[in-house]
Amino acid sequence: MQIRLLRCFEAVARLGSLAAASAELHVTQPALSRQLKDLERSTGFDLFDRGGYRLTLTRAGRDFLPHTRKVLLAAAQLDEIVRTQGASPESQLVIACPSETARHIIAPMIAQGRVATARIISAPADDVLRLLAAGECDIAVGTGVPPQDLAHEVIGAIPITVQHARGSWAPIDDPESAAMADIGVLTAAPLVTVEHYRGVRRAVADACAAAGVVPGPARVLALPEVAQAYAARHGGLCLMSGEPALFGLRSTPLAWEGRPLRIPLRAAWANGGALDPQIRHVVAQLSGSESLDPPGALWQAPRSE
Repeated sequence: MQIRLLRCFEAVARLGSLAAASAELHVTQPALSRQLKDLERSTGFDLFDRGGYRLTLTRAGRDFLPHTRKVLLAAAQLDEIVRTQGASPESQLVIACPSETARHIIAPMIAQGRVATARIISAPADDVLRLLAAGECDIAVGTGVPPQDLAHEVIGAIPITVQHARGSWAPIDDPESAAMADIGVLTAAPLVTVEHYRGVRRAVADACAAAGVVPGPARVLALPEVAQAYAARHGGLCLMSGEPALFGLRSTPLAWEGRPLRIPLRAAWANGGALDPQIRHVVAQLSGSESLDPPGALWQAPRSE
């Protein structure tokens, strides 16, 4: 079974028409139709119902599609391995980081050609150090504190913000206090937080303890976008770590003792390995991210017991 035929099938299944798929694949519609029939002959069953204006998947086609996508993904990964065999060691380094870090910090640098590797594993913040220990990545980027046997460096500071629906929270909507929201605002409003943002929650808890503030009740949700959507619909203050505001929310830096509260973003790696110079170079590149505040801007309350 040829990869070319599977690509044709996946494109038609996804786009729903020969015209759209032929344009995407840069083949004529008659040629695409012949390739689909070749695939159906090799499988022994019809993949599409050809009645009406759109091609719709048969039951067999629906069962076949997810397996097709797995094969195409594996083929693409194999192509990437072959392509990078002759590339520089730096370009083959694997970074494990939370999806938000990949999306907002590393991806813009890849687009600008400012970081040597684009090999990223997305994992919750609590898992990146485990992936490093298991040898599944070369660099772990997250807000957790690495164990002492690992080399590590603070590559930047992430501001903690409170996001809320405009006009719904007077202490922050006040133009005179719009630049920052003091930690004390957390006492009179329900909070919305993200499950894997343990670094954010810990920093906020430490600042509240240092300031003698008892925050309002918190709802913990699985994803940042879901937390933002919930705050937009139901109100409350959504604690974020640098994500852009969505769903019409307004974002305001959270402050402790008059300064924006920030948490460190760390890169960790195995100390003294063969690729140590290349890893340090990539870590230095990550430190240049324009999406991060410099490490010197860190501002945290002392850790409470």
